[in-house]
Amino acid sequence: MASAPKDGATASAAVTDMSLAEARVHAKDIETRIARSVPGFDEATASFKDSGSLLGCAGGGDSWASSARVPVETVPDTTELMRSVETGLADVGEYAVTLESTAAGGPRVVVEGLRGETYFVEPLSHVVDVASFSACFAYDPKRDGYAWEL
Repeated sequence: MASAPKDGATASAAVTDMSLAEARVHAKDIETRIARSVPGFDEATASFKDSGSLLGCAGGGDSWASSARVPVETVPDTTELMRSVETGLADVGEYAVTLESTAAGGPRVVVEGLRGETYFVEPLSHVVDVASFSACFAYDPKRDGYAWEL
């Protein structure tokens, strides 16, 4: 997970005071906005996971991770995809949207929020995958539910 937005913006990698429920709702909202901005998006074929996983954050706390998959007839050009994602997020706050390469050399759009949340948008063969990672928060089993309840 990337730790700070590019282009001069700064993210807080600090643990936020969000609950798991708040982290999930926020990450899912942005993930859904990103998925719906993919050129060729079709609500009937897109899939959004209701479930996810807790991942530890390097600076402490936990992050909620989930994903969405958008089938497309034609995989969009990465520059077009990046611009579409920027447009889809224009009304929800400051997000840095950049192009990177995956470890395997494939293209990936990276979206980073000021609170440290990160989204990876990867065009693959006839699908675009959106992976979401919430801002780090202090997981409290009494407040957020125990691991076997998630």
